[in-house]
Amino acid sequence: MKPPLLIRSQVAPISACKLATAAYDVNAMSLRHWSVFFLVFLGLGFSTGCSRREGSEKPPQLALKLPPAGFAPESVTELSLAKNDARSNDIWTARLVRTTRQSDWQVTSAPQGADLPDRLADSTFINHLMDLVSQLMVVEQAPNGPLSNFGLENPLFTLRWRSEGAGQIEQELRIGDTASDGQGVFAQALVGGKLSHPAVIRGSALQMLGMVRDFSVLRRRRIATFDPDDVDHFELWQGGKRKWQAERAGDDWKEPRSGRLYSAEAGRTLEQLTFLRAESFADSPDEAKKIRERLEKSAEYRARFFDREGHATEFQVGSWDGKIWARISTRVDGAFSVPVEAMKPWLLPAPTPVSPTRAGAKSAPK
Repeated sequence: MKPPLLIRSQVAPISACKLATAAYDVNAMSLRHWSVFFLVFLGLGFSTGCSRREGSEKPPQLALKLPPAGFAPESVTELSLAKNDARSNDIWTARLVRTTRQSDWQVTSAPQGADLPDRLADSTFINHLMDLVSQLMVVEQAPNGPLSNFGLENPLFTLRWRSEGAGQIEQELRIGDTASDGQGVFAQALVGGKLSHPAVIRGSALQMLGMVRDFSVLRRRRIATFDPDDVDHFELWQGGKRKWQAERAGDDWKEPRSGRLYSAEAGRTLEQLTFLRAESFADSPDEAKKIRERLEKSAEYRARFFDREGHATEFQVGSWDGKIWARISTRVDGAFSVPVEAMKPWLLPAPTPVSPTRAGAKSAPK
């Protein structure tokens, strides 16, 4: 039996004597052994050919002087943000969706699958981030090389988002190492459903991503869900008794019973209450429930806010075990630790009315 041609083509010429010896050895081998030998080499040749064909397909390139991903920020309805910073062990993924209120975002999937009692996200931060992502610019193509050369084998940040419209378009942006110029970073984006060749991008979104020290940056730390301009009447209560109240009088605030205008201190108190930020979140559902129930029952300090339609929102503050806790009725399941400054509006004397009601100012309905 002759050896397969594939093997013969890969050996050097041999003498007639050696050839006769080889032929004898071949005849001694079973047909089954040669069949297996032939199939192994055939498989290796086939896989090598396939690898060459697949490797020859180059990834698409991002267009220079254009954003790596074109989209309308206001159309984004879902966002997945992953961070992979092995040096600080800050490794997590979070998913957020825009709620029915066009400007509000909610956390639908937290890192490590945590069951967060309060899922409200920092909508202002996220909307601004996506606006800046849409303005990123591709400045140059990266040289050829493995993804690890550009920090893209395990990207520092990966953003995936969907925009409303036909087919719910999905886009992706991967952020790697800082480029040699120190101003841009290496990145990849989806082009026609395929990841692009690495490129250098620049833009303010990179600085904003640098502010994402951990997942909590994406959460809404400002406790109130409304602005001072939305308030038409507010009251401060301490120990079950109303300490003072104010009604809107145009651009000023007045004492409801006398109609006399307050000093600017009343407006500053409202701003302090509505812009108060949480130091931390009670993220255990059981702990958050206990804090809420205790505040609802026996909070020492309370503030009530009424909008122009008379809808009330209550803010409660109490302290125990060396911490100051707060909750607000518009964030039903949330409980927050707050700084000691949170109690300042109740500890200061009530503002004193200083002048008669300005002509034309209208009292808010009681």
